[in-house]
Amino acid sequence: MSEPVHLFVPPRAWGIPNPSPFCIKVETWLRIAEVDYVAHVANPLKAPRGKVPWIEHEGRTIADSQAIVAYLSERFGDLDAPLTPEQRHLSHLVRRTLEEATYFVSYHDRWLVPSNFAHVYPVFFAPYGIGGWIASKLVVRNVRRNLWGHGIARYTDEERTAAALADIDAVSHVLGGRPVFFGERPTTVDAVAYAFLCQLLWTPFDGPVQQRARNDQGLVRYAEGLRDRYWAEIPALT
Repeated sequence: MSEPVHLFVPPRAWGIPNPSPFCIKVETWLRIAEVDYVAHVANPLKAPRGKVPWIEHEGRTIADSQAIVAYLSERFGDLDAPLTPEQRHLSHLVRRTLEEATYFVSYHDRWLVPSNFAHVYPVFFAPYGIGGWIASKLVVRNVRRNLWGHGIARYTDEERTAAALADIDAVSHVLGGRPVFFGERPTTVDAVAYAFLCQLLWTPFDGPVQQRARNDQGLVRYAEGLRDRYWAEIPALT
């Protein structure tokens, strides 16, 4: 029998499984696949490669959510095995939209807008005292520099919002009001979409992007269905 997967994530916050969508993605994947795991609250500042989540399993340490899912799929079985080639391609496009486009808009607004960062600081930095305060200054400076290099910080607020709204609408259209994206059982794309919808639907952050998601009844029903099935122990923030 395989030993359990040890998953390292920040503490839960805001009435959702994790403040990081990538951590929710991996943990939801584990729950859908019914893989035995143990979650550990970890200091994100000590993460391998400086990224959360990471896992330890059978002597291996793996960071980066996509690398983790690839390892888990090979080791425990591929959730996406039933998908057709077209469904796999659509799953890839949805994942990339959320992880490589929508994420950076949310990342910018969460870390660089002071009213939003007021919700971030208590979760990521306050537990570590003066060290956390110092780290917060360094992290915000690095976030600002990285997002400027990425390009999203060069957009106006209106341009960033328009880009994220288009992402939400596209994901909603592909989902088409179904309880899962493809077939009858959730697959990897559902773990990803649920992770990002948590951040929009049930956190203290607010704005046009959050409102678009909250007003889309198909997305709300979809996220609530996955929450009730896999995360019933964590009530949503209301």
